Amino acid sequence: MLPAKNALRHGYLRQSALKIRPPNQPLIRQVAKMSYVVQRGISEEQFHELWRNRKVSQRKRPFIPAIPISLDGETVDDVERMNAENPGPLYMTLVPDGPGLILAAYTVRASLGAEVAKLGEREGVLEQRSLGDCVDLGSANPDLVFFEHENLRGVAAGAPPFEKLSNLGDFSLTGSPFSDSWNDQMSSIAACRWSYSIFEHVNFQGNEMYINFPCSLNDLGSIGWSDRVSSIINWGSAPPGF
Repeated sequence: MLPAKNALRHGYLRQSALKIRPPNQPLIRQVAKMSYVVQRGISEEQFHELWRNRKVSQRKRPFIPAIPISLDGETVDDVERMNAENPGPLYMTLVPDGPGLILAAYTVRASLGAEVAKLGEREGVLEQRSLGDCVDLGSANPDLVFFEHENLRGVAAGAPPFEKLSNLGDFSLTGSPFSDSWNDQMSSIAACRWSYSIFEHVNFQGNEMYINFPCSLNDLGSIGWSDRVSSIINWGSAPPGF
C-alpha cells in the first residue's frame, strides 16, 4: 500500500465535492486568505481532440530564464545560440542541481517524460531548493491558483483538478467584460497539490513547463515564464502521459 503522501499524490484519497452554484454565477473560493475566481475549462472530449491535433509551433519570443538551463541533457552556456538553433517548442521542468535548481528542457516531449519519472525520488530535494513557499502535500490547495503579479499578489484565478483552460484569452482578468484577459498576464503561481502544466500558446501548444511538487513559483520571470502563459492544465490525480 502506498504511504499516505504518495497515495494523495496519485489520487487514492478522495477529494471533497464542489458546491453546486446557480448557472453563470462565478464560484469564488477563499483558501489561506487567498480569494480567487474558479475558472472552468473545456470538456474531456474537446481536450483529447486538441491534444491529438497539436501542432509543433515556433516560440513567440526567445526563451531566456534567469536560472541555469540544460537542453536535452547538456548545460546551455549560450542561451542566444540555443534560441537560434532550436526555434521549436521546449518541454521543461525543474530539477536539482548542486545547491540550487536547473531548468531541464527537452526538444522532444517524450524525453521530458523520462525526466518526470525521476521526480518522485527528488521531491524532498526539490522542495528544499524551491523558488517559493512549500506546503505539506496533504494541506496543499487542489486548485491551481495563479496571480497577475509576482509574489502571489494582484488579481487571482484558479483551475480545479482536471480542468484544462485551452485559451486564457477567454477569461477576463477582473471579471469585467471591458478588462484585459488572462492571456500573457500570469506572473506567479501558488503551491498546488497536483501536478500541472503551463503552455506558451493557446490549445496547449508551444513551450510547456511541468511542475509536480507543492511549492509556489513566486516569480515566473526567474524561469522565463512571466507574462507568457496562454493555456494551462491542472492534471489532478491523473498525471499526464508522455
